[in-house]
Amino acid sequence: MGKGWWGPGMWGILGGMMACGVMAGWRGGRAAAAVLVLVALAGCAPTTEESRRRSELDEHRPCSISLIGTIPIQVVHSKLLVPVSINGVGTVGQLDTGSGFTFVSPDFLDQVDAKYPAGVRNAGADIGFGLSGSARFPVAAVDQLNIGEIAWATFGRVGILPFADSGLKTNLNVLLGINLMQGLDFDLDFPHHLIRVYRAVNCKQVIPLWGDTETGIPMATEAITHYSYQHGTLQRTIPVVFDSETLNAIVDTGAERTYLTRRGAHRAGVSDAQLAQDQVTEIGGFNGKGRKVRRHKFDMFGIGEEILTDFMVDVAEEDTAVDSEIDMILGMDYFGKRRIWLSFGSNVFYIDSGIKRGSVPKS
Repeated sequence: MGKGWWGPGMWGILGGMMACGVMAGWRGGRAAAAVLVLVALAGCAPTTEESRRRSELDEHRPCSISLIGTIPIQVVHSKLLVPVSINGVGTVGQLDTGSGFTFVSPDFLDQVDAKYPAGVRNAGADIGFGLSGSARFPVAAVDQLNIGEIAWATFGRVGILPFADSGLKTNLNVLLGINLMQGLDFDLDFPHHLIRVYRAVNCKQVIPLWGDTETGIPMATEAITHYSYQHGTLQRTIPVVFDSETLNAIVDTGAERTYLTRRGAHRAGVSDAQLAQDQVTEIGGFNGKGRKVRRHKFDMFGIGEEILTDFMVDVAEEDTAVDSEIDMILGMDYFGKRRIWLSFGSNVFYIDSGIKRGSVPKS
């Protein structure tokens, strides 16, 4: 994808939705051969029924994976940016798997004629949480949301929240949360600046269409009260190994950098005396407030089959309420250089190693 997609002409095509290309595959297991099947789709847009369909498996039907559409992406200042339109008006959005809800700036909602529920335009109606604390926000209803070429079929409420200064030349007006992603599969191809969104039908487990170069890591779902929208939205976490200690890390494309709680750092073998030697800096949060952290370099830790060395991590200067429920947040400093497949239906996190299983890596 060339650099020119971010120009004004891009926003003009967002209102329409390209017909879905159909492609599918299934593998009963590692040893099973790939089989192609055709899928007849009633429509292209993802719906809130995806999770329910995943649980209603028919052993007499094959598993199939179909491409819903593609989304061009840019990573600017460690933010995963995508073209978005709401009610036909185009803008820029950030894809944030760490947010349980979708938020829109009040100034942009005024442009798109959003329907504000009576009495909540200027009053707190819900509450969200993050590393920097909590914030109350009103809600609004929107009729249509497009991300790239994909129109989301069932979409209603959004939170209204002023965005902290993003430092971007293009205005950032939408934060796209995990509530839009349930039951779907996302191929986040950062090297090629593209996201491919898939629907899986009748599949116990989805395996990326990468040609056996993937490493799969089970994603757990955890209800985390102080790092979510409202009543403990289910966050996706994966295991990260430090020496002999395993920590659970939230998969968060909205976090610019990877973060460890002070308690998590202790579990990873780092003492307060070591952290006292590290640089102090500040990170911002969705409510505009900041937190002090220490920038600590880890010699080594592992994610799946990958070993990371000399990796810088933000460590909490002191733990707060949110830190009592989490160990670690895996951010865009990790994701932004890799190809990742997030299967929200199968709850598996895949990394593309680029090496086909059974082959010998070149020295």
